[in-house]
Amino acid sequence: MKKLIMMCFMLVIAFVMVGCNSEENTHFNNKLIKEELNSYVNEIEKSLIIQNNFSYVNEIVNSIDNMELKKEDNEQIIENMKKQIDEIILNKDLEETIINDYQNSKYKEIYNNQLYENCRCYGLYNEAVVLFIPLEEQAEFTIVVESFEFYYPNFFTILVWYNSVFYSFEFNDDVKELLDNNILKIDDIENINKIHKKWSN
Repeated sequence: MKKLIMMCFMLVIAFVMVGCNSEENTHFNNKLIKEELNSYVNEIEKSLIIQNNFSYVNEIVNSIDNMELKKEDNEQIIENMKKQIDEIILNKDLEETIINDYQNSKYKEIYNNQLYENCRCYGLYNEAVVLFIPLEEQAEFTIVVESFEFYYPNFFTILVWYNSVFYSFEFNDDVKELLDNNILKIDDIENINKIHKKWSN
C-alpha cells in the first residue's frame, strides 16, 4: 500500500514538473518570437513625415504573450505576423512616391495643402495606402462611408493612394470606384474605421 501511495505521489510530482517545464518553454519561445518581430520592426526604413500606427504594431507583437505556441510553428507564426506588420508600417520609399504623386494630384488643389507630419497612415491594403489628412479649417467634421462614420474635431479628409492615383472618402464616386475595382473591400473600410476611432485624436 505504501509503495502504491509513493508511486502516485511521484507521478503527481512528475506531471507538475512537466507542466512547469512546458510553461517555461512556452514563455521562452514566445519571448524569442517577440524579439525577432521587434528586430524586424526596427530594421524597417520607416516614413519620415507621415505617422505610422506603432501602438497597433505593438498590439500585434504583444499578442504573442497570449498564445501557446509550439516551436515547430515559429516560422509560420513569424511570417504571418511580419505580413501584418508590413500592412501597417509605411516605409520611406513608398512615402516618397506618395508625396511626389500628391504634387500632381487634383486633391492638392482641392484641399490646398501638403502632406506633412500630422498626416497618418491607416494601413496598406494590398497595394493601396490609406491616409488621414488633417486640414486647416477648425470645425467638427464627419465623413460617412458605406454606413461607417469617421468623425474628427477638426476638418480633415481620408485619401487612398493606389497606383499613383488618389481617391477621397468624401466623394461617393471615388468610393464607388474603389469598391467596384476591388481596390478596397467593405471589410477594409470597416477596419480603417476602427483604426480611425482608436487612434488618439
